Amino acid sequence: MTSTTSAHPTPTTSEDSSTRPTGSSVTAPVRTACLVAAGAWSVLHVTMALLSWELVDEPWLYLAALLGCGLVVVRMLMPLIDPRTRPLGRGEGLMVVAAIGLIEAADLASLHPGELQTYANWAQGWTALLIAVLVLRGRPGHGALAAVTQMGVQVTYLLLEHGVVVSLSDVAQASVAALLWFLGSWGIRSVVQPADRLASRLLGRAVASAGDQVVLGEWVAVREQRVRELEADVLPFLRSVSSGAVSPADAALQASLLSARLRDDLRARVLLDAGVREALVRARARGAVVRLSASTPLDPGRAATGRAVALCVLGGSDVDDVTLRVTPDRLTVAVEGADLEGIAEALPSLLPGVSLTERPGFVWADLLW
Repeated sequence: MTSTTSAHPTPTTSEDSSTRPTGSSVTAPVRTACLVAAGAWSVLHVTMALLSWELVDEPWLYLAALLGCGLVVVRMLMPLIDPRTRPLGRGEGLMVVAAIGLIEAADLASLHPGELQTYANWAQGWTALLIAVLVLRGRPGHGALAAVTQMGVQVTYLLLEHGVVVSLSDVAQASVAALLWFLGSWGIRSVVQPADRLASRLLGRAVASAGDQVVLGEWVAVREQRVRELEADVLPFLRSVSSGAVSPADAALQASLLSARLRDDLRARVLLDAGVREALVRARARGAVVRLSASTPLDPGRAATGRAVALCVLGGSDVDDVTLRVTPDRLTVAVEGADLEGIAEALPSLLPGVSLTERPGFVWADLLW
């Protein structure tokens, strides 16, 4: 019977998706610094808005714009507060663009005429932060649209206030905040994004390399353990044979038992404990032929069941031939011998739901887990 396992675990050297870092790639100190900067910028504009209260004609509209902008800013800064925040979707980005236009329009509509260049026009600076966040959260197209929207609202207000006679300096002052914040954030993203991708790849390779080292260490430990066991079993036998201390018949028997033990280690090590090894030695010493096979990895509970079945079938004094195979989804055992009634009675209690076939001198049990 062939085995489905390999003698040793094979260290993996290829990088796969399971080893790549997930979640936010921005470290906690950087997130904290960005959050503090955004918070300071927001506090500055809220303060300017409240200090400019006497320049307001529509206080409720003014407060609504201020509150709405604050809520949108908090929502957009969520990745700095909680790195598990999902990426910004296209629809959500468009909603932010629309919110920027409405906030800017509400702020301007609530002011006294001619107050465009005062601190009461706080929305021009605070919504510029939202434009930058749109770009940095992976939506540069939405950021550009938001900048155009903000500039459009500002220029429209100028046209409504002054008519068609609008100076270029007025247009520039109305547009400079959105333009500068968009270009600045786009430049930062163009520099940071490639570096972030490179860092992610290097980190992924480091994680994969560390995993390979762990697997390699485990493989070396298993190999050294097996070499020690082999030396403990084989070297004394070779010394006794070379010294002539055993007869040819005894040497042949011991060589056969050692060969069988090596096959057990290679094919069914997960089933071997002290009790099973001792039962194997006794059964083979009586002349029984035993073949064990077990897949790796194997659930600990199923491995324990396989060991219990092995002890059951190997304990019979009249057993001549045993074949036991355990896989993740199946256990099969075939036993031949003179008197197998005890084994046939014991197997159903060890393997509930087993399919059992019994004939004189033969027992076959098959269980799908």
